Amino acid sequence: MCIRDSVIGAPIKDELIFATVIVRHGARGIVHPKFKNISADPSFLRYEGQLTNVGKHQLYLLGRQLADNYMNGNILLNSRYKPNQIITRVSGLNRTIESVQSLISGLYPPGVGPSLPTAQFENAAPAIAVLDIDEIRQELRDAALPYYQRVIPIHTTTAHNDYLFSPHADCERVKKEDKKYLKDIQKMNTKYMGLSNALNVLLKGIFNETLWTPENCYKLYDNILALKQNGIPLKVQFNETILNELRIATLDENMNDFLRSPLKVKMLGHVILSSTQKYFANAIQDIKNGRSPDDCLRMAIFQLSDTHIMALSKTFGWTMTEHVAFASSLIYELHRLVDVYGNEIYLSLIHISEPTRPLYISYAVFCLKKKKQQ
Repeated sequence: MCIRDSVIGAPIKDELIFATVIVRHGARGIVHPKFKNISADPSFLRYEGQLTNVGKHQLYLLGRQLADNYMNGNILLNSRYKPNQIITRVSGLNRTIESVQSLISGLYPPGVGPSLPTAQFENAAPAIAVLDIDEIRQELRDAALPYYQRVIPIHTTTAHNDYLFSPHADCERVKKEDKKYLKDIQKMNTKYMGLSNALNVLLKGIFNETLWTPENCYKLYDNILALKQNGIPLKVQFNETILNELRIATLDENMNDFLRSPLKVKMLGHVILSSTQKYFANAIQDIKNGRSPDDCLRMAIFQLSDTHIMALSKTFGWTMTEHVAFASSLIYELHRLVDVYGNEIYLSLIHISEPTRPLYISYAVFCLKKKKQQ
C-alpha cells in the first residue's frame, strides 16, 4: 500500500512544493590533534579538520543525485539557476563551506552556467589592465565563466551566534546540565570499563588518554571512519570486536545523553524543525497567492553537524542504529496532494539517506501512529 493511501484516498495530483536538505560534511582529516597519532601516514595530517578530495567527491555525487531527484522535468527546481528558488546556510568552517560548494557543483554542474554575448565583453572588463585578455576571451567564447560554470551564494554564519546552529549557546540550564553530566562521567566509565581497558592497552604509547569519556569514544570512532574513508592506514589495527563495541558505545542512549545534554538535543531538533516548518508555511502561502514557481523559494540546504542530525532523529523518536556517516543526508519534503473530490492535504515526507540511497519514511504516518499510541 502506498504511504499516502493511509492518509488520503489515491491522489490524482501529487505536487512536490518544497524540500529542506540537511547534510553532513564529507570525509575530512583528523579533527582533534590528540588523535593524530592513530594515522600511519604523516602526510595526511596536513588535512587536519579540512575536507579531503574524497569528501568533495562524496558531496559532488550527492549534488548530482539531488539534481536527478529534483530537476528532471522541473519537478522542483529549474535546471537553470533561479536566485529565488534555493537558499544555502552553512557554518563558517572551511570543511562545511567546501562541502556545500561541492554539492552545488553537482546540483548545477559545468555547462549550465550563464553565457555572455560578445557585445558585452568590453563592458565586462575589470578596472585594471588584464594581460592576455583577448586570449582569455577567445578561450571562453561566449561563456561568462570557464566551462559555463555556475556560482550561487552560500550563506555562512558564526555557529555560536546563530540560532539554527547553536540555539543552546546562552542557555544557563544547558550549561548546568553539562556540568552535572561531567560530574557523573564515572558512571559511564564503569559501564564501559572493558572497552576502556582494551583501548588503553591497544593505544598505549600512541594515545595517552587514561580516562575514556563518552566524548573521547565518539571522537575516536569518528576519526577512525575518516581515515578509513580516505584510504589512510591506521597505525594500530582495531579488530572487529573492538570496533563494534566502540560503534555500539557511540550509539548508546545513555552515552549520547552524557555527550549532549537532553535539553540541548531537544533544542537543536526543534529549532531545525521550526525553521523548516516556516519555509513550508511560506511555500503553501506562495501557492495560494498564485506565484510562479520560478519566483518562489523551493529548496533550503542546511550543512549541519552529526550532532544536529542525531538531535533531529531523537526529536522524531527514532533510534540511531548507525553512526552518522560523512556526506549523509536527511531530506524533509512537503507535498501537496489532491484527490478526485478536489480535497487537498499537505504531507511531509522524510528521506534519510546515505548518498544516492534514500529510504522513505512518512512523517505524517509517524505522527498518526504516535498519536494512536497515546
